[in-house]
Amino acid sequence: MSMKINKKIFSFCLITDKKYLAQTTILLDQLKDYNVYILCIDTESYNFILKNYPNNCEILKLDTLEKFFNLKKIKYSRSYLEYIFTLKSFFIKWIFKKIKNNYYAIYLDSDILFFSEPALLIRDINTHSVCLTPHSFSKNNYHFNIYGKFNAGFISFKNDKYGLKVLNFWAKNCEKECSYTNIQNFSDQMYLNILYKNFCKVKKINNAGVNLAPWNLDSFKININKKNQILVDGKRVVFFHFHGFKNIFGLIYSLGLKDYKVKKNRKIINYIYKKYLNLLNKKFQNYKELKSYHYNYNLIKLIKNSIKCNLLINI
Repeated sequence: MSMKINKKIFSFCLITDKKYLAQTTILLDQLKDYNVYILCIDTESYNFILKNYPNNCEILKLDTLEKFFNLKKIKYSRSYLEYIFTLKSFFIKWIFKKIKNNYYAIYLDSDILFFSEPALLIRDINTHSVCLTPHSFSKNNYHFNIYGKFNAGFISFKNDKYGLKVLNFWAKNCEKECSYTNIQNFSDQMYLNILYKNFCKVKKINNAGVNLAPWNLDSFKININKKNQILVDGKRVVFFHFHGFKNIFGLIYSLGLKDYKVKKNRKIINYIYKKYLNLLNKKFQNYKELKSYHYNYNLIKLIKNSIKCNLLINI
């Protein structure tokens, strides 16, 4: 049974650079019926999105966000990743100034792919001021809880007094510290523990199909139904987070599964990862410049990763 929703009140937001452009455009295609805001970290990503997706999203230059929130004062004291993590909460604050009261801003990492219509995600977040997804680490990955109970690759905020209060707290703390090396305050992610514990109207989404990822794959039973839809514990997968999936050398990819000791499962390879590779191939065929941004040709990196990673050849 489909759920009727007012798509106008839900906006998605993404952050990208040229290395993630191919993945980002795949996600943009899936969100074509929604308002999308995208923060481009470099000139290449900005120009590409502006040229090829002029009507699909509102594009924000990094410099515009930095000037608006006076962020350059902390930019050069942080690594590239630390600064990207810092930007996320401020980007959502900027979006709050664009959307109406009681409308939603839904952040997604660019390496996410929907396997069901986004409306299934909206069903889980509707009426809640803030929504988080737990990592739900598998047995072999419990030790990763030191990086936070919740994953910062997805977070939803409603533009109401509760959502704004939580967002301001998150941004203030990320501006103060957003470290990739201090486990006590790991990136923007560890603060999510505090949001869930100390604020009202913050919901934990208990749906294994939302933010399914390598770190929790072995926590659930994966099946394929007669319609070739992926099921996790009997429910449809809403979106999968391809964390750790990266190009190693030319057509060779690391799946990132071995890092989380995921048991070998042909269903996962054939129905999740190969689908993503097929979508990437279509992007490379249609936009030649994406291949130059995406492919890596570092032979030393290939040798190192072939020793420790699950590899998949994209042919």
